Amino acid sequence: MKMAENIGGAVLLVEDDESLASVLRHTLLGAGFTPRIAVTGGEALRILEEETPAGVILDLNLPDGRAAEVVNLLSQLRIGSRVAWVAISALTREEADSRYGPLGSRFIAKPFDPWNLMTTLERLLAIRGFETPATTGSTRTSGMADGARMVCPKSVCTVP
Repeated sequence: MKMAENIGGAVLLVEDDESLASVLRHTLLGAGFTPRIAVTGGEALRILEEETPAGVILDLNLPDGRAAEVVNLLSQLRIGSRVAWVAISALTREEADSRYGPLGSRFIAKPFDPWNLMTTLERLLAIRGFETPATTGSTRTSGMADGARMVCPKSVCTVP
């Protein structure tokens, strides 16, 4: 598989739930990232063949059942050392570790606070030497127009 150059602040969001994908897209934008969205594992694999984003947020329960293939690709040394990735799921940590191998701090169970997810992603990016809003002192915005509110289903995330 040919891997392209790592693309700065790009984050691949692999999520099939439209509501959650929308919330996370706005959160990524507000945190200073450039999101690219895939709704299946197959689509994510195709994107990762063409480009290497700085980060990946991966839902483990995808409609095509190919999340394990994405986890395997991200875990490979040649890409895993260059890409910060976080797995999100309604599975428990034990279930996720059993199906996908030990995920450690890369796993966040649903429901979650989107900003906690951003903090985890930024920490993993910083470990890989990427500058993030957290390391450059930039301030985050909500990613929404003034007066707009994010609507987040309680089953997938919590909003403080």
